[in-house]
Parts: sequence; structure tokens; C-alpha cells
Amino acid sequence: MMRRIYHELIQSRIWFVENIFGLIFRVFPIKKGKIVFINFSGQGYGENPKYLADEFIKQADFELIWLAKRHVSSEFPSGIRVVKYGSLRAMFELSTAEIWINNVRNSKLPFKRERQLYLQTWHGSLAIKKVEKSAIANLSKTYIKSAIRDGRISDGILAASELQVEQMKKNFWLSNQVKILKFGLPRNDVLFNESKKEKISHTIRQYYGIAPNTKIILYAPTFRDGGESKAYALDFKKIINILQEKYKEKFVFIIKFHPNVKIQNVGIKFDEQILNGNEISDIQMLYIAADLMVSDYSSAMMDFTLLKKPIFIFANDISEYNKSRGLSPEFDQLPFPRATTNQELIFNLLGFQKKSYWNGVDDFFSREKMFDKGESSKLIYKWILDNSKLK
Repeated sequence: MMRRIYHELIQSRIWFVENIFGLIFRVFPIKKGKIVFINFSGQGYGENPKYLADEFIKQADFELIWLAKRHVSSEFPSGIRVVKYGSLRAMFELSTAEIWINNVRNSKLPFKRERQLYLQTWHGSLAIKKVEKSAIANLSKTYIKSAIRDGRISDGILAASELQVEQMKKNFWLSNQVKILKFGLPRNDVLFNESKKEKISHTIRQYYGIAPNTKIILYAPTFRDGGESKAYALDFKKIINILQEKYKEKFVFIIKFHPNVKIQNVGIKFDEQILNGNEISDIQMLYIAADLMVSDYSSAMMDFTLLKKPIFIFANDISEYNKSRGLSPEFDQLPFPRATTNQELIFNLLGFQKKSYWNGVDDFFSREKMFDKGESSKLIYKWILDNSKLK
């Protein structure tokens, strides 16, 4: 408890000092066409900001800046200038940019100027776990303060479904001027592009040395507020061996953790059958390469199902998770087979019934209107141009 209070105090002081410089940088004019992108407070080239950056690279007369932490190993296209996240230079770029594009609500941002436009893309689709106001008991005072401020200064926030719109209205700290944009998510546009999908799948298999006829299981769980790792206790080798014996095909796992998970604390030993997906900053590329997904309470399942590939839930800590973070009512309505033990997961994998599975999935999504059609980036590009405050 004392450590958390100390951390929040330190963060408040750092924010105060940084914003002093932010105020100083206001003497410089806002530069039209200058856009700053942030992915998970300094992560590499991925998620919604990546796909919006790709859209702007196609256009002329934009200066594109990506704020990344120094240790991030990520390739950036030639049209992007990378600046260290949290640095004074980053504060200068933010203070003088026309547009901010961000996907979390607790990034280091200076005071927003009147003629700047701020798009909050968010990073989830349907909220399966409780978030924002519904999870307030599990959020630090620093995060709550940041989220409230983010909702006050945002001009628009993206939504992937009608249900998410309702969740945002109910649970997000958003002021009245924030537009909830029913455009779908930019990161999902690529899931509708057949030619790009084929190239990406080949790239991922080549990167990891996976043969074309080997099946890929993507394990993509969410984080735990307390950092517990027992929830990730899949018996990867046993699952692989049983599936290979049953289907007479080779299988591998690619494990991609949430950015909030410190992978060194999980204790998984990677090898030629258990591969480290965190080497790839863009999880969409892993979705495309994978043949099926195992997840828990992550909204990644909503993106993955757009590819018409099967999903299995492994929730061995569901009781503890429900008590600590909490699950939304929608979790119990999900059409994906659920297991709480390795044995149950293996049973579900071996007993997969394609027809009944897809009937359940189709029924669920017939009731939940999704906005993703492969056109999100173009719609957002137009919205940004139409709502520019620098005419």
C-alpha cells in the first residue's frame, strides 16, 4: 500500500515538472499537418495508431512522429520520425502538433492547446473484463486522474460495436463534447485484406521458421492487476503432443502477452515449439498467421473472430479474477468453449464441433452489431480532416 502511494506521489511530481515544460513550449506555434502517435505509452509500431499512421503515410504534407521508449525494438517505416517517449523533445512535439493519436488514457501528455485535435483510439473492442468506472476499486488514483483528464480533452474516441458504445457511455469518463465514432478499429482493416493477409502470414512463418503445414495456436491472455502469473499455466507441451497425435499434424504455440505483462516474471521457457510472440509488436500479424486462439478475458477474441477462426477460453483463475478485477455480463454470453483446467481445454480442443461452434458464433454476432468493415482508417482520416481546428 505504501509503495503504491509513493509511486503515485512520484508520478504526480514528474507530471507537474513535465507540464511546466509543456507550458513553456506553448510559445511555439502549432504546426499544421504534424501528428504525434502513441501506442501503449511508448511501445513499438503496432495497434490502432500503426494503421492510422500507415494511412497518413499514403498522403502528402503530413509530419508523422512516433513516441517510443528507448528499449523498444520495432521497425518503423521511412515516413515516421521516432522520438523518445517521456523526453523533453516528446513534450515539444506534443505541444506543437496539430493532432494527437493515442490508444491508452494514462500517457504523458502536456496541457492540450485550444486548436489541437485529440483522437483516443482506445485499445479494446467489446469490454469482457470490467474497465474504467466499473473497475474503479482496482484503479490507482493516478490512473483515475489521468483517465478523467483524457476524457475531458479528447475530441473523439473509437468504438467497434454498438455494445461498446453503450459500455463507453456508462463506464468511461468522457465529457459531453467527445464524439464516439462508430468507425470500427483501424487495426482490423488488415483482417479484411486478402492479399495483405497472405503476405503477413508468410512473413510470420518465415520469421519463426514455421513450416507451411504446421498449425499455429496463438495464446493471447490479458494482464492481471496484481501481476500474478499462475493464470498462464497452460501445459503447452502436453497440448501440443496430444493434438499432434490426434490430428497427425505438427503444432506450435505463439505466446503474445498484454503490454502490461512483464514477460520475464511469467517464467515460460521458449523453444522451437513455444515461441515468443512479444517479439512482434503488432498482434494483428499474429492473428493472421494463427490457425486458432486460446485466450481468457481479453477483447482480442473479438478481433480474432473476424477472421472466422476458432477461439477457446482458458480461465483457470476465473473465481479470483472475478473477485479482483471483475467480468462484464457479456463474458457469460460468449460463444467460445470455456475451460478452467488444462484437461478441460484439451477436451474442448479434441471435441471441437465446427458446425455447432459457428452456429453459436453467428447467433452471438447477429445480436451484437460490429462496425468493422475494413474501412476504419479511411473513415478516421476523413474525420480528422473534417474536424481540423487549423483551417
